[in-house]
Amino acid sequence: MHTETQRYILVAPLTRVTLTRDQSFFYILPESMEVTIGSLVDIPFGRRSVMGIVTDSMPDTRPPRSMKIKSISNLQEYQALTSRQITLAQSISNTYLCPLGPILTLCVQKKIKERAKTTPPQSLNLTPFSLPTSESQLLTDILKAQNSSILLNAAGSQHTSTFLTALIEQVLVQNSSSQITIIAPERTQTVALIKHLENIFPTEHIAMVSDLLSGGAQSSAWQRIKDGSARIIIGTKRALFAPYQELSHILFLQCHDMAYKQWQTQPLYDARDVVTTLQEIHNATLIRVSDSPRVTDRFLAEQSKSYHTLAPDKKRVLTINMREAYWKHNEKRTKKVRPLISEDLYAQISNTIRAGQKTLLFVNRQGKNSFSVCAKCKEVVRCPTCEYALTERSKGNFTCLHCNHQTDVFPSCTSCGNLTFTSVGMGTEAIEEELSRRIPGSVIVRIDQSLIKTSKDAQKIYDKIQDPKCNIIIGTQMMTKSTWSQNVGLAAVLDMDTLLSSVDYDAHEKALAHILQLSARLRPGGTLLVQSYDLLHPIMDTVHTLQKSGPQIAYDTFYEDESSMRQILQFPPYQNLISLTGSHKDLATLEKNADTLYNQLADIPDIIVTEPHAPRVSTRRGSHYIRIIIKYKQELPASARRVLLGCDRSWSVDVHPESIS
Repeated sequence: MHTETQRYILVAPLTRVTLTRDQSFFYILPESMEVTIGSLVDIPFGRRSVMGIVTDSMPDTRPPRSMKIKSISNLQEYQALTSRQITLAQSISNTYLCPLGPILTLCVQKKIKERAKTTPPQSLNLTPFSLPTSESQLLTDILKAQNSSILLNAAGSQHTSTFLTALIEQVLVQNSSSQITIIAPERTQTVALIKHLENIFPTEHIAMVSDLLSGGAQSSAWQRIKDGSARIIIGTKRALFAPYQELSHILFLQCHDMAYKQWQTQPLYDARDVVTTLQEIHNATLIRVSDSPRVTDRFLAEQSKSYHTLAPDKKRVLTINMREAYWKHNEKRTKKVRPLISEDLYAQISNTIRAGQKTLLFVNRQGKNSFSVCAKCKEVVRCPTCEYALTERSKGNFTCLHCNHQTDVFPSCTSCGNLTFTSVGMGTEAIEEELSRRIPGSVIVRIDQSLIKTSKDAQKIYDKIQDPKCNIIIGTQMMTKSTWSQNVGLAAVLDMDTLLSSVDYDAHEKALAHILQLSARLRPGGTLLVQSYDLLHPIMDTVHTLQKSGPQIAYDTFYEDESSMRQILQFPPYQNLISLTGSHKDLATLEKNADTLYNQLADIPDIIVTEPHAPRVSTRRGSHYIRIIIKYKQELPASARRVLLGCDRSWSVDVHPESIS
């Protein structure tokens, strides 16, 4: 029994709570304790003690008298979160049908004392940037468009960095206390951004939010953002949850990039949508920047008349028919092998090195190959806990890029016991070995996820690339997303066919994005080269248009064709998607559960539901997987929402999924 004199507050536990009930719980506030909304407290929750965030310190209603109310155990931090952070977290929970606690956890930064630094304060004295007339007018228009969302297509433009730096400068000049945050898709990009901006702005005005930082550095940055002393904030999607004091502008770089989608662990949010909510909460101006905007983003931007372009530079585009390269390579060989790099590309690389310029080589796979097969029985070497093909490494072992499983250095075929394997496809390590052999004396830098674990790793690679002696850079997607070097004369897509092997509805959109990103990394007059075995593929028509008419016309032509096709097939932006993925150790039980869920959804009006089907990879870590796709136009019907909220933990609900294959 509780009395009227007791004080009650609502607390959201920082743990997963079933979506069928309220995400905040009543607790008694001890007389000796004072809290406010956003305070971090310790609470008893079931049989354990967890941390929680106070979401309402003065609720209008009292708990039922029959309810046994527990008391707060301890106050950890007074107002650890701002009310805006809580509002953002609640919006994500509602949009993506995920528990509130794990989202609030992203907003909490544990206080760790950082080693004291003795950097004297510097005044913010800025020198105006000189921009072409057309870009100066665009900059003026963007600065005038307050509290709005803008999409900036920078396809093939070398002026993007200068334009955005000028924009940052003007924002800081216009308001002496305003904050501007710059969001990048990959954590490695933040290192290049920090280096670039520290050469222009005082370092004490800049803060970095990244999991590459130590706990103390991250805590210090969080506090500087909260008290307003950090005016330029650079980070990955984690920076969306920072405690901004006076956020006026958001620069959202490479807004088409799929790295913005949180798809492996809960909460399954998409930063490309969350950033819009952040902009609305702070009444800020959002500038989305992309070398190849998503069809959905451009469609919505054109409707609101907020679509702008930067003038592209002239680039030379070449295509290489790898079928011809294959026959030339094997003309005098008894055993036929697929060349990784054509002779034409080798000649281009040599010419670029002689000109004192750098070469970017993009391959969408780390390791030595795409997959391996047993030389005896032709069985694909797969991970024992999931269906993914293992990737060969230079050390001689195989690794799974999905679950990090590793074999020993002398693996054997699980079917026949054979010890020899044949590599298929290419990876960054194989390209590095090939170039070291064919072009001795070249200085090669490789960029992929296996090499970058900390901020020091990213810094080392950045310094190597900036070294004038470096002349060849090999990398995966993270290489194409940042201006690592300003002196790139040649860029090449080594395996275009792998990019086009996906069966997702937006596979062509993603492939074109990689091509246009590489084009944007080139200096004016540079050469973009695409190797492919299938020059008749529809996306190669876009490459040919890029070759003849430039990046803007190529992208515009692609957008019109792709948009029309999606309207016919009812894909985004004309329909929204939800992916339901169920898992279970027993396949029969999983199929029964999937049929039950499908029957609950099938008769709901205003949605389209696919029958349960196996995804592209249907077994992972010993569990079977099955998938159901939902399509809907504007709002998800309330009846469908109730069904999804009632799904048990064996089902993952992914709103706006990155992949449905």
